[in-house]
Amino acid sequence: MPLLRRLWVRLRPGGRQVRPRLLVRDRELMVNWYPGSSDRLVLVFTGKHGGRGRLGYLEFTKVSQGGDSNHVLFITDLKRSWYSRPGLRARVTALVQGFIAGHGIAQVSAIGNSMGGYGAILFCDHLPISRVAAFVPQILLTPEVIDAPNWVVERAAITDQVERDLVPIMRNSPARFTLVYGDQDHDDRRHLAHLPRADNIDVLVLPGRDHGVARWLKQQGKLDHLAGAMINGDPAGVADFRARMCPVPVPKLPMHHDARSRT
Repeated sequence: MPLLRRLWVRLRPGGRQVRPRLLVRDRELMVNWYPGSSDRLVLVFTGKHGGRGRLGYLEFTKVSQGGDSNHVLFITDLKRSWYSRPGLRARVTALVQGFIAGHGIAQVSAIGNSMGGYGAILFCDHLPISRVAAFVPQILLTPEVIDAPNWVVERAAITDQVERDLVPIMRNSPARFTLVYGDQDHDDRRHLAHLPRADNIDVLVLPGRDHGVARWLKQQGKLDHLAGAMINGDPAGVADFRARMCPVPVPKLPMHHDARSRT
């Protein structure tokens, strides 16, 4: 079986194949759906690499499906505009609201990495999301951040309609947010410093890791366990991870310039 097809085929119990169904694909937006059997929906907002629209590049596929019980919508901003294109947020909102109504969804969670983590938080202002798992999400997209040299490629696609500060959304949302960062990336430390202390925001900081912390966790075989605890509302699982991987508070480090582009 060709590699691309292997990436897109999953087996239900009993050997029945299930593939993601392409719901939307145009110049700005791509949405894929993995059907589930429960009243739970997981929204996976893809990161910058998923924004290239590569078929088969679906992030958090295994953990989001929850053993094939969850419905999963993979939402991709193909322009990599951080959902700032005119009308894009309204389109995504209307599509997901229609899906919720049409499939009797009772619980919605969201997950994403970097630009995808930003999207998972952003849409709490538009959708009934109860849990968010966000890896290295951008919290601030102010000119001070996105006019820096390391944003030169991404900046061109971001319009003036971008949501520049996600903290008000987090403060006003009933959702539970669990955020994961490393401590070695200049921009990530800026976002960490801006986050408020709030009962509904839990932050894990992995010492010695950079903006690729999700990729590193996957290489260590720990990503699915942590992400599953985050989106399933398992505080004991998150606490266990913290005790093993973040045993002591991380000291504030001097800021350094990171010339890599965001992912």
